[in-house]
Parts: sequence; structure tokens; C-alpha cells
Amino acid sequence: MTANNAWPAFLALNPMEEPILAPLNIMVLALLIVTLVLALFAIGLRLRNSRHTLLWQSLHAIWDRDILAVLSEDLDPAHLNRLVEPGQELNFLRYLALYAYRLRGSDLERLSTLAHPYLSHAARQLEDSDPEVRAWAVNILNLFGMPNQKHTLLAALQDSSPTVAMFAANALLAHKLTDHLGSVMDQLHRFEKWNLNSLASLLASSGIHAIPIMERIFLDPTRQTRTRVVAADVLNRLNYYAVADSAALLLQQETDTTMQIAILRLLSGVGRERHRAAVREQCASTSDSVRVNAMRTLRHLGNRDDCELFRQAITDSNPWVARQAAWALKSLGDTSSLQALALQQHPRAVMARQVLAEIG
Repeated sequence: MTANNAWPAFLALNPMEEPILAPLNIMVLALLIVTLVLALFAIGLRLRNSRHTLLWQSLHAIWDRDILAVLSEDLDPAHLNRLVEPGQELNFLRYLALYAYRLRGSDLERLSTLAHPYLSHAARQLEDSDPEVRAWAVNILNLFGMPNQKHTLLAALQDSSPTVAMFAANALLAHKLTDHLGSVMDQLHRFEKWNLNSLASLLASSGIHAIPIMERIFLDPTRQTRTRVVAADVLNRLNYYAVADSAALLLQQETDTTMQIAILRLLSGVGRERHRAAVREQCASTSDSVRVNAMRTLRHLGNRDDCELFRQAITDSNPWVARQAAWALKSLGDTSSLQALALQQHPRAVMARQVLAEIG
């Protein structure tokens, strides 16, 4: 046997196979390197998290000894502040926030006293590149710094992140800082994730001081529709009857379906019988949603002169328009029309029987 024949057969490479095996070897090596890098990265994250957990536990152990004594006024807040070493300021604010979410009144005030020396550290986080960090900073300033930090939060309304700006707006509204309602409303078009009902409720909690701003925005055609819709809802919640005449006139001019619905809902709450004519026009709208809301509003504002319109609306192609018309007839005392319909072989006969059977 020659020296060449001494090599195992599987090591004897065919020259034709070398162009195929070389790239495969490179790919295997590259995958191996990537796997090692990812493994090292995962180990690094695990070690960092472990160090953070150990640090957090050690800080808790230090601060837990005295926090309850401070809250019960058995210990001066300055004593606990002396336990916060340089570099631990943000961790201390995170620690206090865990209690702040569960406390109110004087207890929260004492927490704010503890947090006050470190709020400048939180304010500096508003310059961080991470929007989550900036949102956290806004939340901390809201918890412990208001109303003294209102100008900082007012500036945060201009943050490039809608989420951060929304946090700032919520803080300003929650503290009923009515001087800044206009600034919040100017940013409203950015808050697409904010539920409009909860937003209108929060704005209405500012009380009658919000009315002039909301009326001006509602009647301003240059404002974005979403902002005007919220303003209309706030005026409705505040029972601002003085806007009804302007709303009825606006309804006759408005062509945007969303605004028409918002105006109809406003008139449903603050409108008067003299506004019926403007509402009746919308009962013939080509939009199902507008007709439903117009019929609902006319239910609240109408009188027996509108019964014929309601009788015709029972045959509307939209079942909700028909149901609103049936409820209106019942509330106006025209049950005979509903009874006659209920006895017929009519597509709305079942609905008429249901409305007649309803209590109230």
C-alpha cells in the first residue's frame, strides 16, 4: 500500500467537489460564529440583569427599614435622604414610585418631600433618546413635582414622541391646570391612541373654566375634526346650553359626517325645541350614522308635530333609524301607530312589538 492509499477514503477529496465544499465550510463557520456571539450576548444580558436585581434588592433592604417610619411621621424624611448615595437618585425615585401609586393625601405629600431633592435628575431624563425613559420621567414629575413642575411638563407637550406628549397632557389635565388647556388641545391631534371618551371626561373635570376654550375650538373651522369633536363632547358634559344656537347654525353648514354626528350629539344634550328644524334636515341624510343620530336627537327635542316624520322613518332601510323612530313615537304617546304596525305582516312588525313591550 502506498502512502497515498493509506488515507481514509472519506478524506480523499474529489477535485470536482472542492468548489462546492469550500462555500459550505465557510457558511458553517459563519453560523458557528454568529451562534457564539448570540450566546455571549445572552450571557451578558443575564449577568447584567442579575447585577441589577442584586443592586435593587440591596437598595430595598436599606430603604425598607425606614420608609414606613417616615410615612408614619416617626422619622424625619431627611434621615432617609441621607441613605441615598450619589448615583442612586433615579433608583430612589423608582423606589418611591412603587409607594406613590398606592398612597394619597398627606402620605403622598411626604413621599414628594423625599423625592424633591432628586427631581432635577428625573427632569434631565427628558433629554434621553429613548421615549420610554422620557415618558418615565414625565410620570415621576407628575407624581412628585406638580404643580411646581408644570412648566417642564408643558415643554414636554412638544416632545417628538406622541406617547411622551400624551403623558404630559394627562398630567396637566389631572391637576386641573386650566391655564394650559389650550396648549393641551393644540396637541390633541397627535394623541390617536387616547380614548376620546376618557379624554373628554378628563377635560370636563376642569369644570366651567374649560368652557370658553372648548367653545372657541368647537366653532373654529380651521381646527382638526378630532379636536372639535372632543370639544363638543366636553361642552355637552358640562351642560353648556348657551352653545346650542351656534351648534344648530353650524349643523346646517357642516358637510363633514363626523362633525355632523358630534353636533347632533351635542344638541341632544343641550338643544331646545327651537333647534328641531336643523335636526330634521339631517334625518334625510344619505349617511346611516347621521340619520341614526339625527333621529335620536329629534327624539329628545321633538313634539307631536314630528310624529309623521317618525312614522315614515320606521320604514327606513337602517334598522337603528327605525328603532329610534319607534321609541320616539312611544315617548310622544303615539302607540296606536306602533300597535297597528305590530299587527301587520311588515318587516318592522317584530320591532314594533318589542318597543311596545319595553318598560319606560
